[in-house]
Amino acid sequence: MNIRNNGCGCIGAGNTFRTECIYHYDAELKKILVIQTAFIGDVILTLPMVQALKRAFPDASIDIVVIPRALDLLANSPLISHAISYDKRKSEKGPGGFSAG
Repeated sequence: MNIRNNGCGCIGAGNTFRTECIYHYDAELKKILVIQTAFIGDVILTLPMVQALKRAFPDASIDIVVIPRALDLLANSPLISHAISYDKRKSEKGPGGFSAG
């Protein structure tokens, strides 16, 4: 495995996938959408990434798409502008689900 330091304090591993960190992207990024429609535990494990995104892009609006049961968990988070419910198991199931309603 090839491990390298990207010069920004991040360490990337391997050469078969992109090893750049979020700090290498456009600082003018204004809107970010995070999609995590797995279990509530997976939503919780996504929060450190949301924190890193907010640090890297403090002026950006960060929205997150989650299952309905996770909405209350994110309701008062100062990191997230909007928590969007997506019920992948019921009426919003399938490829057309995001456009439903």
